[in-house]
Amino acid sequence: MLCGIAAPVCLLEEYAAQGTYHLALSHLILKSPAYREFYLRMSRRGDHVGVDNGVVETGSSLPFVEVLEAARAVEATEVVLPDVLGNGIVSYEATERAYDYLLQYPDVANEFAWMAVPHGRTAKEWLQNYLKLCELPLVTCIGISMFDHELWRGGRAELLDCLEDMDLVSSSMEYHILGCYSDVREVYALATKMTGHAYSCGLYPELRPWIRSMDTGLPVRLGLRGYKCPWFDDEIPAPLAEHQVFGFLADYEPNEAVQANIDLYKAACEGVALTAQAQYQGEPL
Repeated sequence: MLCGIAAPVCLLEEYAAQGTYHLALSHLILKSPAYREFYLRMSRRGDHVGVDNGVVETGSSLPFVEVLEAARAVEATEVVLPDVLGNGIVSYEATERAYDYLLQYPDVANEFAWMAVPHGRTAKEWLQNYLKLCELPLVTCIGISMFDHELWRGGRAELLDCLEDMDLVSSSMEYHILGCYSDVREVYALATKMTGHAYSCGLYPELRPWIRSMDTGLPVRLGLRGYKCPWFDDEIPAPLAEHQVFGFLADYEPNEAVQANIDLYKAACEGVALTAQAQYQGEPL
């Protein structure tokens, strides 16, 4: 799957430009000329640039007209419709209001592709919300939030397994993974599924071809603390409770830990676990 790398403004060229997908934050597009100009350039070089509504970073979705303004400023490919964290009913109502606006203004509806993000207080509510969003004709992508991790015992990997096992993956949709929960190794479980093969014993990883892309700032945030993400170790970093306060406009210096984490993340997105480990350890492949 395509990998997106979120980074502070001062490190966009160093790290975010390595990504094959971008999800820019609408409030930063409107606030920071440097941030806006970078993602406009990524669009013009042919990259897929989506624009998020800022619900995770600011606590609520920006007004829809401001999200549209931000998307136009960077010539975005795709826009995330408004959503509300943790409540499927309220979130669907927020998405529906924006969707009704698009139905009233077809020219606006045709400007971008549209991503909708299901939410729920339980796994059942999430699935109900998901199925309703899949019925909206203008929606072409479903976003899987990092906060969905807590609704399934096996995290989002189990969520994806359920969608496959219940035959609920829509052939008319693309799917995007929004953020990494706390451990970069989660990415490998999302990009691949353990399946059995004929004439063999045991399970083997197979890529999930229906997952289009993922974005996260976790490799950068952990690396800026000097933390290198492990692959085989038992150590799991504590979840970062700083999505709303991470200093995107602060000054940072690039370091080796960030790059090591990004290399691991990019390889995991491709389902290449052993290659990722060798890159992480600096060993010849």
